[in-house]
Amino acid sequence: MLSDTDLKFIKSIPVLRDATGKAFDLMRKEGLKRNYLKGEGIFWAGEKVERLFIVKSGCIEIYKDDLEGHRLTLWKCHERELFCLASLYVGRAFANAVCLKDSTLISFDRFTVNKLISLCPEIGTDLLSCLSGKLACYSAITDDIAFHDITFRLKKLLYLSANSGNIVDLRLDEMAAMLGTCKEVVSRVLKSLRKDKLIKRRGRQILILDIDRLYDRTNNS
Repeated sequence: MLSDTDLKFIKSIPVLRDATGKAFDLMRKEGLKRNYLKGEGIFWAGEKVERLFIVKSGCIEIYKDDLEGHRLTLWKCHERELFCLASLYVGRAFANAVCLKDSTLISFDRFTVNKLISLCPEIGTDLLSCLSGKLACYSAITDDIAFHDITFRLKKLLYLSANSGNIVDLRLDEMAAMLGTCKEVVSRVLKSLRKDKLIKRRGRQILILDIDRLYDRTNNS
């Protein structure tokens, strides 16, 4: 059971600002508060998730690891922020959650969250808005990663396709097909390379202005 201080804190959270008296009574009864130490994991990708978390104090990092062990931070959750909403209804975590500093979390199980929404539909609307914001953030991160990958592969393609005069004679659609993407993406990357003064257009051809800087195998591999 949560204390009066905990309940006062919950009432200050924008997502729960429309809760009714009965909803707050339910949160007081069913809420769980727990302290975590810096570096302690809350859950790991693939684990079963049954609770929605609110950061009362501290900071939580949500991240994923690739096959080579590189860490990609999806977002950081600070005081009064919620996390694990999507995983709560999927049933399993799609990322890892770890404390960046000593933290205190308040959490509610899925049954309680559903009951809160039935008692106060406005909470459901606010939670949906919160979830949409996280999905938009995740989408932007995915776009950045994909664009970075295409940039690297296009640089390599230009490097390997250049003749002795550092000229590349490939059409936009040819490059797109070779990279497995669309012409619009290739055009966007070429525009970025021109802005960085690495290439320029010469009719239908591409002139590489600085081939060593375009494809530095040490920095791009």
